[in-house]
Amino acid sequence: MEPDKLKDFDKLYFPLHRLKPGDDPFEKIPQLGIYPEFRLKLIEEATPLSSMILNRTRVLQFVAYVYDINSPLIEFSKIMERRVQAAKLAEFGKDPKAKDNKFTRHYEDVILYKNKAVNQMALRYCFVQKSPTHAIVMTYMEQLFDELSLLKMTAEPKDRATIRGNIDAYRKGIEESSLYLLSGDNAEAMYIELMENIENELLNLTPEDIAIKLAANKPPFPDYNPYEETTGT
Repeated sequence: MEPDKLKDFDKLYFPLHRLKPGDDPFEKIPQLGIYPEFRLKLIEEATPLSSMILNRTRVLQFVAYVYDINSPLIEFSKIMERRVQAAKLAEFGKDPKAKDNKFTRHYEDVILYKNKAVNQMALRYCFVQKSPTHAIVMTYMEQLFDELSLLKMTAEPKDRATIRGNIDAYRKGIEESSLYLLSGDNAEAMYIELMENIENELLNLTPEDIAIKLAANKPPFPDYNPYEETTGT
């Protein structure tokens, strides 16, 4: 980023804009190391040259520029426009063979939500800076699960209609709160990523939870399915 633009980003939750590509982000900003998502492997075909293919510092800067509530780029309401601007500021690598000055394939994947690790980093960044909203979405989701489960056990049409009204209200609350949590990112890919993440948290299906259960010789996956048959009047 050009030096004259740095001050515009001084209110970021993490001062990632002050890092250089060769910096170790966890050494410069130790708080980042608390969250395992920020350490996720960025590409599957990891090699000694991986950092040259996708630079972690640049990727983390991109995440901050797109999702931090104090990022000047928040003014871009069109999310893909914001993501492209963030990629330029983070100085994502360009493909020297491309005539139209495109980013390299791996950086293009980041911009287009095709890199799951980066999507998880973005979610964690949002959870950290907006923990109350994260809790609200979790609560709505838990209540939605309860109502869906109750609907399965209710035969009375009048009661089912009431439950369906509650379900619609919780879904609306989830959608509205999620949009704020994701700093206005309305892309379907991120919404699905968020829902999967929260469901796993509620059902204790995070990698950490599964490892603990396996270590205790317990089945890692519950039989409960909140999405089983909910049809009827």
